Amino acid sequence: MYSSLTKIAFLAVFLFVSFLGYGQKKKKEKAPTESSVEAPVTTPAENMELQPKPATETAQSKSPAIVFAQNTYNFGKATQGEVVKYTFKFTNTGKSDLILSNVQASCGCTTPSWSRDPIKPGNSGEIQVAFNTAGKMGPQKKAVTITANTEPAVTMIYIEGEVTAQAVPNNN
Repeated sequence: MYSSLTKIAFLAVFLFVSFLGYGQKKKKEKAPTESSVEAPVTTPAENMELQPKPATETAQSKSPAIVFAQNTYNFGKATQGEVVKYTFKFTNTGKSDLILSNVQASCGCTTPSWSRDPIKPGNSGEIQVAFNTAGKMGPQKKAVTITANTEPAVTMIYIEGEVTAQAVPNNN
């Protein structure tokens, strides 16, 4: 009456449904009796303790925070061989001293420099970035990774633009 394929399909569905229901059988629950139900008895003072308490100041809110005036500088177009320089300005908007432990460029053609002195809350600092376009052509985007005692510990800034070929002198 049924083909073997149909029997296999029914068997597969049966096993699948059985597998899904495995271990999920409901136990018969007894109706609670008066002796088995115990209502918790609390005093007004205990009720207040059960209420959520306002969060205390977290470590993140006490840590320094680095905020840049702009995190990407677009130099537009530069001729191959030029060194493009830009100074990224930032402010410590946190509640403790900001310490830049490392500032590293994504390649050797980009050189960052910065002050190793701690920056007090509310004060500003700078990171100077120089991008040497020698050997580069076309659109460029270089990343600078800043590691500091902030939350999160890593912040990125970028210098980007287009490098064009040097003009070839016309010797006619």
